[in-house]
Amino acid sequence: MARCVLAVFVTIATCLQLILAQTEIPQDNEILKWEPSKEMKTKYPYYLSGYDYEGAPVWIIEFGKWDLKSAAEAGGEITENFDKYVHQYFATLVNSTGDISANQGFFAILDLEGYDITQAKSVPGIQKFLWMAQTFVDAVKGDKTKGGILINVNNFFGNVWKVAGPIIGKYFKTITVFGTNSEAWRPLLLQKIPQDQLPERYGGSKSHKPIKVFG
Repeated sequence: MARCVLAVFVTIATCLQLILAQTEIPQDNEILKWEPSKEMKTKYPYYLSGYDYEGAPVWIIEFGKWDLKSAAEAGGEITENFDKYVHQYFATLVNSTGDISANQGFFAILDLEGYDITQAKSVPGIQKFLWMAQTFVDAVKGDKTKGGILINVNNFFGNVWKVAGPIIGKYFKTITVFGTNSEAWRPLLLQKIPQDQLPERYGGSKSHKPIKVFG
């Protein structure tokens, strides 16, 4: 565990260099037209689950399955395409809000089930996550998000999340973090989101089907 925590804090000294080294953010209309490979969609899944009580889009991101370690360490075209995928991912979430005055931004559910020590020990992987945090801030452009909830968070990701706080800034307080006890976070989800807009595993109905699936 000590090595894991050390790996997290080592990234603090280098994350700003990494962020500054990224390529220019693509225009939304360009990145939305890009077609990622089927393999990439499978490795980094997210989907539009439905809408909350105020009509805001609800996105579920199975982030525990995202292998940031491999994406960051591969280099070359693989890492380049992953970065494009991330830009497209955030552009898709923002684009789904439509008229911002009508639905007040999107709501995100990040499921960390599956996040393990191999991810937490990878300095390049953690750096990539911190770059994603900065990219998120750049993409939402103010009020495009209603916030979100992290669920199934274990100690490995908990340490990484603390480091991301200063990068995310004001958005950090709009995100609620829960552990693996579904009895704790399901009631909160159902307060915000109708049952028929969520999958059964998140407290939703059996008949629910995602509106749009990526992966």
